[in-house]
Amino acid sequence: MKQESGFISDPKAHSMDTIIGHAGAKRYLSNAVALQRLPHALIIHGPAGIGKTSLAYALAKLINCPAGAPPHCSCTVCRKLRNGTSMDFLFIEPKTPSGQLTLSGWKPGKDDPDGLQYYRFVDTAPLENRGKVLVFRHAERMNASLANYLLKLIEEPPSYLVIVLLVSRYADVLPTVRSRCAPVALLPLPKEEMEQFAFLASPNLDPNLRQTLVLLSEGRPGRYLAMQEEESHTQHHTVAEAMKLFHQHGFISLFRVAHLLATLSASDATDSVDRFRSTLDLLLAWVRDAALHQVMDKDLFMQHCVYRDVAEDLQSFSASSDLESLIKASRFICEAYDYAPRMTDRTYVLELLLTRLGRTMRAR
Repeated sequence: MKQESGFISDPKAHSMDTIIGHAGAKRYLSNAVALQRLPHALIIHGPAGIGKTSLAYALAKLINCPAGAPPHCSCTVCRKLRNGTSMDFLFIEPKTPSGQLTLSGWKPGKDDPDGLQYYRFVDTAPLENRGKVLVFRHAERMNASLANYLLKLIEEPPSYLVIVLLVSRYADVLPTVRSRCAPVALLPLPKEEMEQFAFLASPNLDPNLRQTLVLLSEGRPGRYLAMQEEESHTQHHTVAEAMKLFHQHGFISLFRVAHLLATLSASDATDSVDRFRSTLDLLLAWVRDAALHQVMDKDLFMQHCVYRDVAEDLQSFSASSDLESLIKASRFICEAYDYAPRMTDRTYVLELLLTRLGRTMRAR
């Protein structure tokens, strides 16, 4: 667990009081636990890096901690959750090459040694605590078999079990599952809270770089932490380089630019969709900055500009586009969010996107 100036970066170590922001969600869950009216199934939804996993661990502590899960609690319940050794908490995430959540592991069989463990988790009473918590990360990636199994489990849950689904987009959950779960929305943090988070996370970081990362993170603490790493926080330079190249050479450079952008989202299958959407976020920030340049005075623009360190290239790009075209370009990028997860080779998505951007922004 990385800690700096008392800062907690490990999701397993969080309690409700150590999570910055999300006051409404924390208040709802805390009151529901205190009044013993917590729904047996929850959908915690919000963009990648918003804090869904941290909130799930904090909720598990709140349910079972005898002291009410204060910050840095040293009780057995909280310690085991931090160490990943709790027998009454199970965290499931995609592990297959396709990035899907499947029924494998839920029905014990000869070729599935882990199946008995999962089956017993749901079917047996808590071994150490008052209740059990079952968490699915990327629950929108369930295949049909697991979704049907989960639906039956939600309809007739054991009294001791709380099921938590973590998803980026609420609408991606099957309607039959969605209708039986209580939604908990996590929204991007306001700029003031992100600045507070950023200072706690990296007090020794150059203030200008810290402010750039705050803007690039778009209110998502997890994304800010990822972008602190050298490889991550220079990604916006790669996007700037790619868009400058596309602006200068137009469609001749299309395949080269698409390949350059695709390298940003190259990752293992379990998080490739989130990485690709982060690339789209950086593209959207570029187009957004170009639009702001046309409607704001210089001082105000530099205050809110994400790509301030390459402002000259951005201004040149903005000068070649009209505001209506930039708005259309932002819509194209948002559309790519929806169909990108269904594509095996996302370089094709980028090529199609650049083709549409080029036509819209008069690329040569």
